[in-house]
Amino acid sequence: MSKFLKRLGTKKHIFTFDITIHSVQVAVNVPVRLNIIWKRHKKLSELRNKYPISPSIGLTEINETLSMINTLYEEKSGNFLPKKASLAIIAHIDKRSTKKLGEIHLNLIDYMKEGASRIPFTIMGCPDKKAHVFVSIKAQTMGDTIKDYASDASGSEMGVEEDQLNSGNSSFSKRSEQLSCDFTSNVANESETSILDEENKMKGQNRKPPIPRKNTDGSKEVQKEEKLRYVEIKAQNSLLEKENQQLKSEKEDLRIQMEMIVEKSKKERENFMEHANMIDIDLETIKSENYKLKEKNRRRKENYKKVQKELEETSGELLTLKINFSQSEKLKFIDEIKSLKKQFFDSQNEISKLAALLESYYNEKELLENSKDQLQSLNLKQMSEISSLKLKISEQQSIIINKIPDDQISYKRKIENVVQDIKKELESAQNERDDALSHQTDLLSDIHKLKRDFTNKEDELRSKIRKLEFENEEKANEIQFLNERLEDEIKKVTNIERKTLTAKEEFNEKIVKMHKNITEIAKEKESIEKSLMNYQRKALRNRSETDPDGLEKLRKSLNTYTMENTKLRNLIKEKDIEIEELKDKVKQIEKDFGEISNHGIFTEQVDSNEEMLKERIATLQGQIQNSNQMFVREKNLILDKTRLLEKELEVALQKNKDIEKIYETQVSALRIENIVLKEHQEKMGNPGNSGIILGEEAYKQTIEMKKIENKELKTLIVKMQEELKIMEKRYMDFKMNYASLELEKESVSKKYKDIQNSLNEFTASYKLMEEEFYRTNESFGVTLNENNELVNEIQLLKGQIEELMKRRKRKNT
Repeated sequence: MSKFLKRLGTKKHIFTFDITIHSVQVAVNVPVRLNIIWKRHKKLSELRNKYPISPSIGLTEINETLSMINTLYEEKSGNFLPKKASLAIIAHIDKRSTKKLGEIHLNLIDYMKEGASRIPFTIMGCPDKKAHVFVSIKAQTMGDTIKDYASDASGSEMGVEEDQLNSGNSSFSKRSEQLSCDFTSNVANESETSILDEENKMKGQNRKPPIPRKNTDGSKEVQKEEKLRYVEIKAQNSLLEKENQQLKSEKEDLRIQMEMIVEKSKKERENFMEHANMIDIDLETIKSENYKLKEKNRRRKENYKKVQKELEETSGELLTLKINFSQSEKLKFIDEIKSLKKQFFDSQNEISKLAALLESYYNEKELLENSKDQLQSLNLKQMSEISSLKLKISEQQSIIINKIPDDQISYKRKIENVVQDIKKELESAQNERDDALSHQTDLLSDIHKLKRDFTNKEDELRSKIRKLEFENEEKANEIQFLNERLEDEIKKVTNIERKTLTAKEEFNEKIVKMHKNITEIAKEKESIEKSLMNYQRKALRNRSETDPDGLEKLRKSLNTYTMENTKLRNLIKEKDIEIEELKDKVKQIEKDFGEISNHGIFTEQVDSNEEMLKERIATLQGQIQNSNQMFVREKNLILDKTRLLEKELEVALQKNKDIEKIYETQVSALRIENIVLKEHQEKMGNPGNSGIILGEEAYKQTIEMKKIENKELKTLIVKMQEELKIMEKRYMDFKMNYASLELEKESVSKKYKDIQNSLNEFTASYKLMEEEFYRTNESFGVTLNENNELVNEIQLLKGQIEELMKRRKRKNT
C-alpha cells in the first residue's frame, strides 16, 4: 500500500537493464560450481551455465549477461523513485546440495542514464569478506505507453535467441512493408493529381479567383483517370482502416491470451514452488533428524567405550583389592569408617553451634535497629518543639509591635524576663539536641562497628560452614564408596563360598559316582574272572567247535561305527564351512545395508515410507541376529552331542577291544584244555561230556550278551541319525529364513531404486517446467515488443493519413 501511495502522481518509464557478469573472486575450501540469480518478486533471471571455481585459484571468468524489464516511476520534481535489485551467488557443491554464498545489492536508478563498466561489488553475507564480483550495467528505454502488465514479463537475455525472434517478426515486417508501399503509391498518385490540377488552373489576377483553362483534346481521359485514382485511394484507405481494426482486435486477443497464459504460468509456478518448498522443508527436517541420530549413536558409542574403560579399571582395582585385602585391613577399614562417622557428627555439632551464634548476632542487630529508630523519633520531636517555640516568639513580637503599652518600663521588664526564659529554654533545648546528636553519632559508629564485625564474622562462619559442608560431602561420598566396596566384597565372598560349597557338593557327588563305578567294575571283573576260571577248568573238544563268526560280526560293527564317526565328523566340518559362509553373507548384508543407509541420506528423505523401511530393516537385522544366535546355539549343541558320541564310541571300542582280548585268552585256554582233555581221554578212554556242555552254554551266553550290546549300539546310532535329521531340518529352515531375508532385502533395494527414479523424474519435470516458463516469459516479452512496435507504426500511419487528408481538404478549399 505504501508503494502504491508513493507512486501516485508519478510517470512510468519502462527500461531494459542488462547486467553483464565478467568474473567472480571468492576463496573456497572445496571445488564448487557457481550460479548467479537475479530475482525480483516473481521475476527471475539466471545464468545459463554453472561455472566451476577451485580453491587454489579462487577466480572464475563468466562474461554472461542477465537482462530484465523494469518500470521506473518519475516524480514531478524530475527525480525517480528508488528501484532496488539483488543478485544471489549460489554454490553447487554436489548434484543436489547447494549453498548461498552471499548477495549483491544495487539501485538501478544510479545506472539509468549512464551505465557502468566492470565495477567491483563486494558480496554481502559471505564468509570471505574480500570476495568481489566484477559487473557492468547498461540501461535502455522501451517507451512510456506500455501498460503495467509489461513489468511482469522478464526474459533472461532477450537477445540470445535471435532466430526465433526474427521468425516471429517476419509476418509483422511483411505486413508493415505492404502498408508502407500502398501508402507511398497513394501519396504519389495524390501528388500527380495535384500537379495536374495546378497545371489546368490559371493564375488569378487582381485578387480574383483563377479561371480554369479550357479542356484540351485529352482532358476527358485525364479526368477519368483522376476519378479512377481517387476511387482507388478511397478504397485503399478503407482497406487500411479495416486492416487497422483487425490488427487492433488481434492485438487485444493476443493481450488477453497472454494475460491468461501469464496467470496460468504464475499459478503453476506458485504451486510448483510451494511443492518444492515443502520438499525442501521435508529434506531439511530429515537431514536434521538423521544428523541427530548420528550424533546420538556417536555419543552412545563414546559412553559405551567410557563405561567399558571404567569397568576394566574397576575390575583391575577389584582384583588388586582381592589380592591385597585381608581381615586386618578389613578391621582397619571399619575403624576408619567409625572415625569418619565421629568426625561427621562433630562437624554437625559445630554447625549447630555456629547457627546459634548467628541467631544471637541477628537478635543484637535487631535491638540496635530498634534503638536507632527510637532516637530518630526523639530527634523529630525536638525539632518540632523548636519550630513551635520559634512560632511563639514571632507571635509575641508581632503582639508587641501592635500593642501600645501603658507602662513601658514594666512591659519592658516583662518582655526581658520572657526573652531570658525563652533563651534559657532554647539553650537547654540546643544542649539536649547536641547531646542527642553526639549520642546518635556514638550509636551510629557503634552500629557500623557491629555491622562490620557481624559481616566479618558472618563471612568467616559461612566460609567455615562451606568447608565443613564440603568435608562432610567428601566424607559421606567416601563412606558410601567404602560401604559399596564392602557390600561388593561381602557379596563376592558369599558367592565364592556358595561356589565352593556347590563345587564341594559336585566333587563329592562325582567321588560317589566314581566309587559306584569302581564297585560295578570290580563286580564285572569278579564275574569275568569266575567265567575264566570256569573256562580254564573246562575245555572244549575241538577248535572247529568254537565259532569265530561273533568276532567277525564285532569287527564289522566296529568298522561301521568308525565309518559313521568319520561321516559325522565330515558333516560337522561341512556345517562349519556353511556357518562361515552364512557369517560372510551376513557381513555382506550388513555392508550393503550400511551402503544403502549412507547412500539414502539424500534420497530416502522424500518418501513418507522411510520410517517404515527403517523399522523393517531393523526387524530384519534383529531376525538375522536371532537366527545367528540360534544357529550358534544349535552348532554348540551339535558339537556337544558329537563329542558325547565320540566319547561313547571310544568307550565302546575300548570295551570291544577288552572283550576281544578276553575272548582270545579264553579261546586259547579252551584250546589248551581241549588238547589236555583229548590226551587224557585217549589215555583214560572215558570223555567228560558234562564239562564240555557247560563250556558251550557259557559261550552261548557271552554271544547273547554281545548281541544285546550290538543292539544297544544300533539304537544309539538310530537316535543319532534321527537327531542329525532334525538338525538338517533346522538347517534347511534357517536357509529358508535367510532366503526370505534376502528377498526382503531385494524388495527394499527395489523400493529404494523406485524412490530414486521418482526423484530423478521429478527433477527432470521440474527442469522442463522451468524451461517452459522461461520460454513463455521470453515469448511474452517478444510479443509485447512487437505489439508496441505495431502500435507505433499504426500511430505513424494515422498521422500521415490525417496530414494527407488535411492537405487534400486545403487543396479542395
